[in-house]
Amino acid sequence: MSIFDQPHIFIVFSAGSSGNFLAGTINSLLNGSQQGIDISSVGSSHTLSRNKSQGKDFLSFGTLFEEHQMFNSESAREAFYLDNIKKTYNELSSPEVVWTHDFTNIPLYQKHFKNSKILVITNQTANEKLQAVIMHSLKTFVDKNGITPVNDKLGAIALERWRTHCSNELAELFDYQVASKMVQDNLNEEYKDALTYGTIRMLLKFYGMLAQVEDVPARHCIFDHVFYIIKNSNPPFKLGPRLDSFITDDCITLPYSYLANNDCNLLSAKIATVLDKQLTSEDERYIKESFDNYRNAQHQLLLSDPVKFYTDLKNKVLTTSSI
Repeated sequence: MSIFDQPHIFIVFSAGSSGNFLAGTINSLLNGSQQGIDISSVGSSHTLSRNKSQGKDFLSFGTLFEEHQMFNSESAREAFYLDNIKKTYNELSSPEVVWTHDFTNIPLYQKHFKNSKILVITNQTANEKLQAVIMHSLKTFVDKNGITPVNDKLGAIALERWRTHCSNELAELFDYQVASKMVQDNLNEEYKDALTYGTIRMLLKFYGMLAQVEDVPARHCIFDHVFYIIKNSNPPFKLGPRLDSFITDDCITLPYSYLANNDCNLLSAKIATVLDKQLTSEDERYIKESFDNYRNAQHQLLLSDPVKFYTDLKNKVLTTSSI
């Protein structure tokens, strides 16, 4: 069967919204293996990495909005991935589970993979967005086991950009040389709380969400939008359409609140719809076990009260900086 005819499952979600956990779980169910999912010490789950760090996950049509800058046009981007899909895959005996953070890929999946299912994790509430930003902060540049889902070149650019902005945040609390030392030694456990706080605050500022956790003037929130990186520009990005403008009635949606609300029944129902099958008792047992293991690995305060999580972390770092 052609790669384009297989009933693939595409999972689309904003960074920090537990999509990697879902990809690993659904992939195990699809393959009938029901193997345990990988969960790191900070709750990250990247069982299904799909060679993203080598830049070879062509089925996804790209993972991040930032990757659009690699191409002269959207048609060139589409052609690049189609060409590499045809070169990489000849015939497939089974469908694949594919994930991305790029909502603009949804129309491409619908166009080229007519038999596929698309599962979208949505972040509609203020808490869902805040939890996703904090989760993302915990599981990237300060996580020793963190996986960068892009090639080395883009990963290096992202790391350098993070170091610049995070050190600027920390320089408000620490001497600038100390802040610079921290971001250069970002996997040092001694600096983890400060770097996590700096990363969260940096991202909340970028998304216009800082007013959710601090007494500052409210700004327009761009978490719900596509944004494109533009070189040598101020601001260094262009705001695109809303994420939900790419979600159609054909998509299966799962609110990110299922995790905080401990709603495994909702998760099971959505997985059954994606797999187009009635789950067996063994399937449901596996989903429940995987869900419990994943949820228990997260910061429980973050799930119940993300504002307090941020406030407690900030106070801890402020105490440290004043010593």
